[in-house]
Amino acid sequence: MTAPVTPPAAPTDPQTPPTAPTTPPAAPVTPPATVPPAPTPADVFANWDGKVETLPEAAQRIIRDARKEAGDSRTAKNAEAERVKAILAAAGIDTGDEDPVKALETARAERDQLAAEAKTLRVERALDAAARTHKADAALLTAVLAHNGELTKLDPASATFATELDALVLKAVADNPKLKDTQAASASGIPSSGGPGVPADIEVQIAEATKAGNHRLAIALKRQQAYASQA
Repeated sequence: MTAPVTPPAAPTDPQTPPTAPTTPPAAPVTPPATVPPAPTPADVFANWDGKVETLPEAAQRIIRDARKEAGDSRTAKNAEAERVKAILAAAGIDTGDEDPVKALETARAERDQLAAEAKTLRVERALDAAARTHKADAALLTAVLAHNGELTKLDPASATFATELDALVLKAVADNPKLKDTQAASASGIPSSGGPGVPADIEVQIAEATKAGNHRLAIALKRQQAYASQA
């Protein structure tokens, strides 16, 4: 007799599929881009060909502005030089190769010096006349007033010059009566020799005044000597 057949086993439940991950995997991190370092001035000019147009625009602009400024300055200077040269030429002064601007400055300085000397001469001549009027020693009076700085205050071109000078002489003689006495020592303290108003060492005094650069005093002493010799 045949053995009974064993029925097949009941099918088992299929395996439960794995649970899907709730968090997606992180995206791969991209490394930061490498920024090249800014070029240094040495790097910029390392391979420079020497041409302005190959420089950075900012550098080109600076150079252009500097060139324009220098050119404008030269143009203005040349124009001024030509103008001055024309003025000097009209006055009969030929500057030749000399800078006309410098030549004009020299001419102005010489003019001012001559004007100052002419003013001094006019004042001293008028002072001589005023001294004779008031019977004062002109040489000593000039020395005293010059030492006190009074003569520089006078303007011979002024309408009141004569009046101011006359008042100045009167005041000086009133303040120092020795200015009227030709036998006395001068107001400057130069000793008298007892002669006609001339110090015994007047030649020495003149030499010392000249050496010291006090030309006004030297002139005054020479005038004193001349006046005494005419007395």
